[in-house]
Amino acid sequence: MRWPSSYVVFDFETTGLSPEADRIIQVGLCEVVNRRVQRQAGWLVNQSIEVPPDATEIHGIRTADIRARGVPPEKSLDVLLQTMRKAPTCIGHNIHRFDVPFLIAECDRLAMEPPACEDFIDTAALFKGWKLGMPKEPGESHQEYADRVVSIRVAGLRYSIKTCVGEFGIELDASTLHDASRDAAGEAMRMAGARLDYDATRPDEGLFLVAADDSETRVEQVFTNEPAQLGFLMPADASGPYVVLIRRRHPRGHGPLLEGRLSEPIVPA
Repeated sequence: MRWPSSYVVFDFETTGLSPEADRIIQVGLCEVVNRRVQRQAGWLVNQSIEVPPDATEIHGIRTADIRARGVPPEKSLDVLLQTMRKAPTCIGHNIHRFDVPFLIAECDRLAMEPPACEDFIDTAALFKGWKLGMPKEPGESHQEYADRVVSIRVAGLRYSIKTCVGEFGIELDASTLHDASRDAAGEAMRMAGARLDYDATRPDEGLFLVAADDSETRVEQVFTNEPAQLGFLMPADASGPYVVLIRRRHPRGHGPLLEGRLSEPIVPA
């Protein structure tokens, strides 16, 4: 298949495994346009149910977190659906088995029209199909392909994000797993293959988190892998919109700093 140049990567964290009984409590989005990351966001969702301790053990999100920093489910879903509908396609890992059923259940509960998910691209299915030598058939939707491939049980064949990136020699910060905002941003950057070149030792050059009040916080950790990864740019305690600002000196060593925004805030207000 031809890989799209523009898409939205999404990921959810939930209170459990049942789309009917459990709820989405964290959303991660990363928008790629012409193979360049344009926007990214992650937010908590203040659902009415409690977060069970066994779920907190997986992703670290507590009931107190969604009560203190979560947005209303209606607002979260509205922003999510608007972003998805503007995108040429949507991508995620194991989404047809997990994220899409939760998305449809949330739409049903809140009486909102779900997006057409049949051709959302599932990277778990693509990886497993590649390992099995089973390409997507002509006329087969991505959902049909995912259902066909992922349902095949092969002893020892794993297709988690950690396994997939390890297969391609990409180092992954384990602390970013099971954080929807980090997973979506990191996966988008890996797929986009973005690379940056700057001197992180200079006090005025590098990566900065820019908050809604225009205050800046330097990001001390820098890109060390190829393709670059973005997991560390979404701190767990981030509570509002922010962008990532790149500052880099003129390539010839003189003139003003070159600045560029790596992402635009799309966190629901």
